[in-house]
Amino acid sequence: MNTKKELALKLFELGAFKDYRQSDDGLGFKLAAHRQNPNRPLSPFYLNLRTEDNPKPGPLTPETVKRMGIEMEKLVREKNIVFDALAGIPNAGTPLAEAMHDAMPRTMCKPLLGLTKHRNDVYGIERVVQGDMRPGLRLLLVDDVTSDLKSKVRTAQILRGDFRFRISDCVIFVDRRPFGIRKDCPDGLNVESVFTIEELVIIGADHGRIPSDVSERIHIYLNPA
Repeated sequence: MNTKKELALKLFELGAFKDYRQSDDGLGFKLAAHRQNPNRPLSPFYLNLRTEDNPKPGPLTPETVKRMGIEMEKLVREKNIVFDALAGIPNAGTPLAEAMHDAMPRTMCKPLLGLTKHRNDVYGIERVVQGDMRPGLRLLLVDDVTSDLKSKVRTAQILRGDFRFRISDCVIFVDRRPFGIRKDCPDGLNVESVFTIEELVIIGADHGRIPSDVSERIHIYLNPA
């Protein structure tokens, strides 16, 4: 079994992936997008890729975060993403960016910038609190998961405007967007992920972590007629 698949199964073991049967009412989960569109269908699955010390604690252990960072750093090299520094979108993206930074070979290591969240709007405003802030710096954003990219685009817009950073790429661990919109690059932001949600669900189903009927319901949700 390859390392990437082992990592996916570890996420199931930790309870980072939940399906609708584990929701409070057994019907599904509300996402951040429901704040603006309360009538959108409930999600039949939920990903909690947060660490135990997150303000909203999650199940990820330091060892798992380390392994996630290794896979994300490998992805950046495979995709030949060019950047001068990296920063995690708080709060879930912060430890992943740190793990990526730790996984970088010394000869290729880039500075790690720190961002903090101010809850001034729906998604929060991120501002640099430490690190290189020179205009024109090519900043790579790092986060855990995305449903519609709105928070990533908002972060990029603010950092471009306030600090004149150049931001064209974002690396996430799981892309849970429907296949039909996954190639979209809103506001010029290219997104690369270690896993798509379909890949994660297939691994879970193939190894008995997700029943076939649950897998089918997720498929329908991601590919509506």
